[in-house]
Amino acid sequence: MTDYQWTGAVSQAASTAGNWIPSGPPGASDKAIFDAAATQNCNWDIASVNEIEIKSTYAQTLTLTTDISLNGLIISAAGKIVAGSAKGLTFTGTPPYKSGKCYVENGTASSPFNAVSSRNNTTYTMSPSSGDLYFDTGIYPNVKLGGAGNKTPQYIAPTVANSTDVNFLTLRISAGAFAPASATPTDNDKLKNFIIDASSSQLTIDPSGITSFDGGYATWTFQGKSSGFLIPTSNLADYQGCDFTFRRMSIVATTDGAGAWAKLNANSRLYLTDLTIGVGASLKGAGACAIHLINRPIIKGTWGFFSIADGIYHPKEGEVLGVANGGTGLSNIAQYQIPFGTDGNALTTSTRLTFNNTTNVFAIDGKLDVSGLIDPTGLELTPVASNPGGVAANTLWLNSGDSNKLYHGSSEIAGGGGGGGTVDVVSNVATNTILGRNDGGSGDSEELTPAEVRIMLNVEDGADATDATNVAAAGAVMSVAPITLDTGNNRVGINEASPDYDLHVHGGGNYTVKFEHGEGQTLFNKYGHIQIFNDNASPFDGATLDDPVWQIGQRDGGQLDIALGNISTQLVPASKQMLQLKRVGNTESGAAQIGFLGATAVSQQTVALVNSISRNGNPADPEANADAINAIIAALQAFGLFA
Repeated sequence: MTDYQWTGAVSQAASTAGNWIPSGPPGASDKAIFDAAATQNCNWDIASVNEIEIKSTYAQTLTLTTDISLNGLIISAAGKIVAGSAKGLTFTGTPPYKSGKCYVENGTASSPFNAVSSRNNTTYTMSPSSGDLYFDTGIYPNVKLGGAGNKTPQYIAPTVANSTDVNFLTLRISAGAFAPASATPTDNDKLKNFIIDASSSQLTIDPSGITSFDGGYATWTFQGKSSGFLIPTSNLADYQGCDFTFRRMSIVATTDGAGAWAKLNANSRLYLTDLTIGVGASLKGAGACAIHLINRPIIKGTWGFFSIADGIYHPKEGEVLGVANGGTGLSNIAQYQIPFGTDGNALTTSTRLTFNNTTNVFAIDGKLDVSGLIDPTGLELTPVASNPGGVAANTLWLNSGDSNKLYHGSSEIAGGGGGGGTVDVVSNVATNTILGRNDGGSGDSEELTPAEVRIMLNVEDGADATDATNVAAAGAVMSVAPITLDTGNNRVGINEASPDYDLHVHGGGNYTVKFEHGEGQTLFNKYGHIQIFNDNASPFDGATLDDPVWQIGQRDGGQLDIALGNISTQLVPASKQMLQLKRVGNTESGAAQIGFLGATAVSQQTVALVNSISRNGNPADPEANADAINAIIAALQAFGLFA
């Protein structure tokens, strides 16, 4: 373990190395010391350290900005700890002080916190794993005790000489035990005073925390409360049924001021050696409770008890008076029960007649006879399986066996009856409910759920008449990418958001349009060519296509041709053309040309050579006939039809 001395030479952050001597910061096994060497305040932002010691010479403050896990804390200067929000110091391991007995050593009789709010925001959680944990005198914040070890109220030599008070803001016990470490008390044990300073949540026992609490021979001082503080006695639900043992107790009004009071619960017993009621405080009893004292009480304030025997005190309101003397004749009344007269001298109660002033429910488990009118704001009936009335014919009831319908005697009120009759007005129909009939045959109307209505109407849950799924299922078309309907111009676009024509298909790939037939396909490629495929492969599904492919389209040179061949890069090559049509210069006025079987297109003027020859020949002129035949051959050769 290394001792680190705070200087604040660089900043106020505890985690900055240059703020410590030696260079730090301190870690989980180290000790942080605050003394006269400090030049500025410290903002503690380290989650774990072994010890923190604030010496009397420390002139700055220590602000808690994070929860801290540590083993020990020494405080010898007042007003140094600052906590702007809830922060916890959790102590574990063997206590390091006073021979392994204390986690905290208070070297000042004044509060180590700079303000009331800082004390309120701080919690010491002490969780020893074994042994006895003692408490040095001094002022503590909220204290929570856990762990397996015993917490003892016995005396231990205080750091501040002759001091006797241990001031807890609040005390909470979650585990372990709380009892004297020794069965033999000392005179010093009797001088120790445990004071709870807060008026709210003074002593809390967590569920399954501890089953017994022995305050030893110390005095336990509790605050009276303006709304009443419940004194811890055995078997109270407020204290998880814990058994309490105290010998010396004081009730004061230090926090809430004059008029603050404490109460002893009904049927409780408080056994003490000494009891003191401080100035401005009072002690009240509830019901048949009692206080047993060895010594006479010291009453500086007030209390509502009187002595019925030496050392035995009962509350004045616990005296039982009969009805004749203005009382009830009862020693106690169970919660919410209402007393009523009997033939005897005392009133009585019944669990069947109660009033809950928390829920404002007046309960009568039986028949209510009313001779006059009833004027409620509403009438709520509980459905039952059979007529509950004394006179059944005069009873209104809800029949749980008939859909909670309203009955008068044995008859349904405003029942729908069988089909074909008039329909009565129906009231009190539940929200999101439609009246109809879902069962087979005719009969009374029923409350149909939305799900049942949808089934009857054959409508899906959450259906939207215009969504793509439903429109498509109905065989209709709507605008949904890539289809656009321009209803204003009666146009349809495919991959075209603004169609210019009645049907506007905008292709983005090699092929724009495809028609798939039963035994073939017709394609429009990106050049506008029509390609026709046949399918002769079984099965005839249009998928497996035959080569070659017929193609009709315009070439880059402006010629229109019909070609037959295998496709190469979306085109049948020009070399595979069967017929070519064009005009010279690719203009409207250019000379028309034609070619067959891949031959270069030639002007139709060649045809005139053939037309100049007699169709019937000239038998008298063999040479003329030969010329005609040669002209025909030349023409066929020009068209590429003859080799």
